Amino acid sequence: MKRLGRISFGLMVAFLFLLGAGAVLAVSGAGYTTVNEAVDGPNHCQNGSPNINCNIYDGKEFVWLNGGPAANGLGPDGRYFFAVLEPGGQPNPNDGGAKNLSDDFDAFTNRTFTVTNGEVSAYGGTHDATIPLIRLFPYADTSNPGGVYILAICSLANGYPVDPRACKYDAFKVKKGVGKVQAFLSGKKYEDAHTLGQFDGENGLAGWQIRIQCTDGTSATITTNANGDWSFATPLRFPTAGTTTCTVSEVQQPDWLQTGNTVDQSIATGGAVVSLSNFVYTVVLPNDRVSTVDGLYFGNVCRFNVNH
Repeated sequence: MKRLGRISFGLMVAFLFLLGAGAVLAVSGAGYTTVNEAVDGPNHCQNGSPNINCNIYDGKEFVWLNGGPAANGLGPDGRYFFAVLEPGGQPNPNDGGAKNLSDDFDAFTNRTFTVTNGEVSAYGGTHDATIPLIRLFPYADTSNPGGVYILAICSLANGYPVDPRACKYDAFKVKKGVGKVQAFLSGKKYEDAHTLGQFDGENGLAGWQIRIQCTDGTSATITTNANGDWSFATPLRFPTAGTTTCTVSEVQQPDWLQTGNTVDQSIATGGAVVSLSNFVYTVVLPNDRVSTVDGLYFGNVCRFNVNH
């Protein structure tokens, strides 16, 4: 575990109590937080060396997971997930835990990654990643008055949920101040084989383009993956008043007909609002907080019932 610099000795004692004195962690090796200057630029680490022992940051969004190096890497190899917790009491990195700050924004499945030869080797979720680094953001604010957070790294070798005592933990601190915010949009392109205008487990369609246009000038075209899934994160920005409106549509391909999809507002968090008209989603995003909109689905059927 890294030295906590200016974090008080009392908080260190509390953190040791959090882990349980003498506890043997099933996850071995090093897993810690760091900065990613290649993506975010310099000067976000407020103590120590940015690439070795940084644990005080100037913003929540500048904290990245580092699962290595290989010389003292995470073990055993396999599938892991991470979660950001607030200190105090027994840690519970599983979704739904009272101290879990990550599950406000996504499920552990979106925070799952692969470790090979002790290092993070693959990640397929919506968090920013430049392997072996993965951005922890988004996660909720800690209630700790010193701005202390806990990173939990847990192996899925024995399935989910995990025993909190079998995870590895690392503490970090974020200086108080205005952080940046962004929105996360995701969904699926699928073949509506049941022609119900609603996704109910049908096959996803790979290689389809999803177009995003926002009133702040954001413009992107995303291609669905092998499972028909797509995701997009808006650029980081400082909070402002008002909202940004984005339209999300699919680029039609020959010989396919749109069947639409219904909208459930539960797919939107952080104050976002979503509606659907003429096969185009309109998403209204607040400019003062992190928000997510999942379940932006597009269904199609083959016009001539040929095999696609």
